[in-house]
Formats: sequence, C-alpha cells, structure tokens
Amino acid sequence: MFFVLFPLLQKEKYHTHLAVLYLDQVLKMKASPDTVPRLDLDLARSKLRHLLQDSSIYRVQLILGKVKETDMYAECAILYGKLEEHDKALRILVHKLQDYGAAENYCVVNSKDQDQAYRRRLFQLLLTVYLDPMEGKKDSLLAPAMSLLNSPDADFDTVRVLQLLPETWSVGLISRFLSEAIRSSTHGSRMSRVEHTLTRSENLHLRSEIVHNSRCLIPMNEDRTCQVCQRPFSEPTFVRYPNGVITHTQCARNKAVCPVTGRLFSTRKEST
Repeated sequence: MFFVLFPLLQKEKYHTHLAVLYLDQVLKMKASPDTVPRLDLDLARSKLRHLLQDSSIYRVQLILGKVKETDMYAECAILYGKLEEHDKALRILVHKLQDYGAAENYCVVNSKDQDQAYRRRLFQLLLTVYLDPMEGKKDSLLAPAMSLLNSPDADFDTVRVLQLLPETWSVGLISRFLSEAIRSSTHGSRMSRVEHTLTRSENLHLRSEIVHNSRCLIPMNEDRTCQVCQRPFSEPTFVRYPNGVITHTQCARNKAVCPVTGRLFSTRKEST
C-alpha cells in the first residue's frame, strides 16, 4: 500500500508523518525478504527516496535516527545532504555504495540554484573523498577521481585542485583537466575584457547624451503647459522627450514611449 500527499498540505507534520509511513513500510518489507518480491521493495524505497529528496519541510533528524541504524545507505546520504553534512553523505555514496555516478549527481543536485562557490565546494569535497588516504582505498579510487576531474558537469577551482592532487601524479595524467582549465580561464578572461569594453562604450554613450542634452535650452514661462494634462508647471522639474514633448514628471509614465504621440524612442537596456 502506498500513500499520497496532496500538494496543498505543505505542513511539516504531514510530510514527516508520510515519510514515517513510507519508512515503516520499507522496514517491514525488508524484514520479510522471503515473502516480499525484490521489485516491490525497490519500488517502495524509490518512493521513500523521492519524498526525502523533494520535500524540505519534514523532520530530517527524526527520519535519520530511524534510517542510520539500517543498511539503507542511499536514504542516509539524502538525509545527511538535507542537513548540509555533505562529507558524510559523499563518503556513504563512495565507500558504502561505491556508486561514483550517484556521488557526482549528488553534487549536481545539491548545488542547484546555488552560487559557483557552493558548487565548487561540493565537487572539491567529493574529490577530497576520492583522494583521502585514510580510507585505505586511494589507488582503487584513482579512476573515479580522474573521471570527476574530466567531467563536463564538475566545477573546480584549478589552484585548489592542484594543491590537493598527490605529488606522484604526472602532468600527463591530468593533462586533459589542465587543458580544459586553461581553455576555461582564457575564455573567462576574454569575456571579462569584452564586458569591460561594452560597459565603457555604454558609459561614453550616456555621457555624450548628457552633454548633448545639457546644451539644449528649453524656454519655460507661465504660459507653458504640460502636453499630457494641459496644466501649467508648478514645480521646477519636468520631462522632455527626444521629439520635444514636455510633460510633468508624474505624466511621464514610460521614458521610452512618448505619452502624446506613442512614439517608441528606445528599447535598449541600461547597463548595471
């Protein structure tokens, strides 16, 4: 039997209760391996993992206390991730499950909607797990470490990676990573120069407009009225459109569109 949580019930107690129900069901099925088909157990665990990963309002510590006493390592990794204990989660995926693809995907999923520094920290942490000599599996994890370094989804601070890599590694071994790092650095440098040039050009253009507009004399007298509301000007500030239309500041609803003729003057976005 499976349970469904309606989307509108976004409350902690409901999500926690549903997670407990799913977990209890999985534990009961695991307690009877001879009578429960493996496919049914896998489906039940899949539903549990889906809830644990997608929901963020259940009591993580409560569920973790029940799960970590079992061999449900994948679920433990998800829960540690929710607690921001990424080192524990990644060590489970690497050393308990030996699922290196899942470990890399963990970094991708948990860095979603985060800044680059956060994303790099996760991948750096995974690389550290692969290279940690305390685990006694340093040589056996060489292949996944190299695969991670060359992965198009991974993101690293090149300097920190070079500081972390063992001195015994040759340049040839990491040549692909170095080539990609140089290419990325060169591209970033070029894009930075292009952005700087465009910003400077935009600044010069705006300054030219200011100089040009400051040279235009606009005669104002008591008979001058706003061309939108036809009322006289009672304040020293006003708006002048490129076609000569003069209005109150409150009558100028859109600086790019003349409120009298409807003419569009510019759709260019100002640089920030």
